[in-house]
Amino acid sequence: MGNSLDDLESMVGRVQTALEQADYSSEMKGTADYLRVIHAEYFADETGPSGEKWTPWYFKRPGASADHKTLDDTGRLKESVIGTSSEHIEDISAKSLIWGTSVPYAWQHEIGGKFTVEEFLIGKRGQTKHPGDTINLPKREFIGINTDHVDAIVGTIADAAQAVVLDAIDGKGL
Repeated sequence: MGNSLDDLESMVGRVQTALEQADYSSEMKGTADYLRVIHAEYFADETGPSGEKWTPWYFKRPGASADHKTLDDTGRLKESVIGTSSEHIEDISAKSLIWGTSVPYAWQHEIGGKFTVEEFLIGKRGQTKHPGDTINLPKREFIGINTDHVDAIVGTIADAAQAVVLDAIDGKGL
């Protein structure tokens, strides 16, 4: 055990190799689970990542409950986000996580704006919207994380990376 440049180069090489070969899939799975919890809270509280309350729904599909929560008249969007439907997107690898929803209309709620109605809708005061009519949807962000969530996720991944580095160093007695 010396302090030579060769020892340092060897240690750096071991650390580099260890980081390249590291498998963070367990941490990615934990992150996906954490995202499900966060997003279930958004739907329960009718708020988005910023904490801003969603504008309440105004139009609904015929047959939908008059007291349903905003963005949750059928459960399709919510279930696709929190991971219980086939429209949930979740792809975990050793170093990445792809997570979200494939519901075609999800983006319309996320960004808001003027959109063409694709099915008959009934307003809270009895108004109607027919296919082809336009509707102005308010922006209701329901996908995303805030800085506290980012800090928690980054902390988890950083702890795992630190353990990989320490194992690579300690494994050779340096």
